[in-house]
Amino acid sequence: MTRPPNAEENPFSPLAIARVNATDEVTVETDAVRAAAAELAAFLTPTAPDGDGLPPGNVVAVVGDYGTGKSHLATWLRNRAAGSPLPIVAVYLESMSANFISVYRRVVAQLGKESVRSRVVETYKDVIAGHLAGSDLFRALASRLRADDLDPFDMIERLRLPESELQRITAERLARVTQNDAFTIALTLLLRGGFDEMVWEWLNGAQPDKVLTEQGIPAAIDTEAAALEALGVLALLYGGRQRRFLLLLDEADKVLVSRDRDSDFVPALKQLLQVFVASGAMLVLVGLPDMQSELTEDVRLRISRTITTRGLTGDDVRALIGDLQHRQFNTRRLAPFTAETVDYLTALADGNPRRIIRMCHHLYRRASGGAVSMAMVREVALELAPTGGATVATRVRQFFDAQGWDYRTRYRYGNQDDAVVDFLVTFDGGGCAVLLCGSVLGDEDVRRLTRRATAVRGGLPGVELLLVVDGVVAEAMAAALADVFPPRPLVFSPENIGEDLLSLFDAKVKRLRAVNEAGDASVLRDRVEQVVRQQAQLFTAIDQLTAGLADNARYLEGLVTAQRVPDDAVPAQRAREMPEAVDRLFRAALGAMDRTEEWHEVLAAAFGPDAARALDQKYLNELRVVRFREELAGSVLVVDVVRRLRKAVAEWFGGLAGDLPSTAERDRLDMLMLNYEELRTSLPSPRGDALPPPDGQVDLRETVGGLAQLLLDAVNRWSEQGGFGPR
Repeated sequence: MTRPPNAEENPFSPLAIARVNATDEVTVETDAVRAAAAELAAFLTPTAPDGDGLPPGNVVAVVGDYGTGKSHLATWLRNRAAGSPLPIVAVYLESMSANFISVYRRVVAQLGKESVRSRVVETYKDVIAGHLAGSDLFRALASRLRADDLDPFDMIERLRLPESELQRITAERLARVTQNDAFTIALTLLLRGGFDEMVWEWLNGAQPDKVLTEQGIPAAIDTEAAALEALGVLALLYGGRQRRFLLLLDEADKVLVSRDRDSDFVPALKQLLQVFVASGAMLVLVGLPDMQSELTEDVRLRISRTITTRGLTGDDVRALIGDLQHRQFNTRRLAPFTAETVDYLTALADGNPRRIIRMCHHLYRRASGGAVSMAMVREVALELAPTGGATVATRVRQFFDAQGWDYRTRYRYGNQDDAVVDFLVTFDGGGCAVLLCGSVLGDEDVRRLTRRATAVRGGLPGVELLLVVDGVVAEAMAAALADVFPPRPLVFSPENIGEDLLSLFDAKVKRLRAVNEAGDASVLRDRVEQVVRQQAQLFTAIDQLTAGLADNARYLEGLVTAQRVPDDAVPAQRAREMPEAVDRLFRAALGAMDRTEEWHEVLAAAFGPDAARALDQKYLNELRVVRFREELAGSVLVVDVVRRLRKAVAEWFGGLAGDLPSTAERDRLDMLMLNYEELRTSLPSPRGDALPPPDGQVDLRETVGGLAQLLLDAVNRWSEQGGFGPR
């Protein structure tokens, strides 16, 4: 049913983040989407039941810059695969950890004990059916066993079948599948009573119980090589002729690119990729563009296809706007945008889908039923610049400190008031001046920066120039700006500012030193002094990192305060409580991390009035497990952020001036959600495999990872029902 567009119902998300289990996400058909769809379609093509061998598997890399839709494409592939008529298990992992040990454990946790056991039981049923099929009397029963949910254990008991022999044959078949003695033993033991929990603990990374060791399982899965081999076993177990296994690793660059690897890591990684192809499974590695360049050549050769997510075109954005409004109002339209304003915002956002959707959200609300103008687009682009200049300056200064470089801040090179550079880095043979600026959107911005660059080059001859832009650079201005600040200006990104600065400075230093032809002794002296400075600055860098979490907490507290409506702004009698549906989401998120609360109580008891009582040994044993400590640390931080968000949202509801939120009040709520999302993605992600909630059924990806969008959806439903007005 078509509904008239409503300025209060914003079809554009203020967050623009991928949601794992969302089935109604809008996806523009770009080249990357078409390529990924083709790979998935080939993977899901049914295989003839009587054919030979397994269907071909695949390893695909999806690469792209921040905000270009990599995660969206990965979740789209997962959800599309889930709708396949073939039996398929699709596992998507986000916020990757530092090694494949954690990756493997998270995959096992998502699969679950019953799923793994059911795959073993299917093999067992097939063996029993084969045994029965040899008899005319039981041939029909064998067919039923393969097709129906008949209990094979009950059938063995009723028909007095040779259980030990059938389990031996099953073990032989599992051995051919897994090609791993320890896994063959473990999976076979799942068919025998009393071993389930011990085997499941071992599969999750625990040391094998003495009973398991006696059965032939010698060690834990606690090295990266062992974890990679174990992932291959899962691919073999879940793949096959008439079933599919799809594993999508988001932010895979974090786990693939590491300098501290054992010598057996690369061979194990190559073997894993080969196993996925040979078993008919599909592995999708999602990461930044430099992910593959960091891999060895023989590993890259095992990636069959690389799909690159790029910026959207104006036509793409127009299609996206139409699709999002069709989802919201069941009518496809471009208004309140025009073709011209879409082209302009696309250029200002450099085609970045995340920035485009966020800009559309604010522009749609600002238009308030009218048309979006070019001036509005420019204003929103400036307002949504990544961060404030002071923060950029702080990040640049921290980078210089960590490198141990000599530099000066706000260096004055002349008598004029504006004869100042933000940073001047000096080294033997020359120096580099760093200039900071806001968004570059038009010709006047380029002319202003050109005049500034000319003045600096005149006042500091022989010094290289680097421009750091805190905001966006319009596509039409990029070439002219690169001519003034070669090879290119650096657009500030909190995630990769250090890598970008290091790359550009390295090129500039090499060029200056080559020009000046510094002598060997001078170069050596410079290097020795730099090493000394780096060592001296190492402790400063560590202190800065340690203080970062405290800064995050103070930053969020400041955001809460800034968003809070003053106490005297609204009469006391108008204060309202947070709706039950909204509060329920907070309770679910905090409940999913309930074991964190349990540990707060343990610590309180340890240092409370009854501190003489010894700590429960159970808790001390848990702390000795590395993955438990990692999970606990991440959960404590995220719980604090969720609690602060809950307090801020409660105050937002309590401070509403009317029955429904105004545009300005909705903007404040959107900003709270955006701040939560940015903080959440910057903190260690609680996964729930080491700290499972009491009922074991809560999906942390949705309750915590998707909390911001769930809250916005709940507020929208509450508004549609009349808010605080009469029902």
